[in-house]
Amino acid sequence: MQPTPEEVAAAVNQLADEYRVRCLWFLRTDYYPTTPEQRRKVLNYIQTYGDHDAFIRAGKLHQWLQLHSNGPFVVYSPGAESPGGKATRQVGRP
Repeated sequence: MQPTPEEVAAAVNQLADEYRVRCLWFLRTDYYPTTPEQRRKVLNYIQTYGDHDAFIRAGKLHQWLQLHSNGPFVVYSPGAESPGGKATRQVGRP
């Protein structure tokens, strides 16, 4: 059974709480993402600044977000430079 958008949002918030001090220190302590794009950014931060477990868990949540999206999403990838100079790659639907 696939998670609902509400379940995905709750899981992102829980992961943000778990990694807030280590990965999201630059965000307000009461910040929770409210849109899919904000959730993707928070997951990217967690993948960038977190440990291996954080990277894996955030990646799974990225996949769940994609299930409820009609467009592609971008995730951080240290080795892939985009035209704008940021290290990203497109994942999902073209």
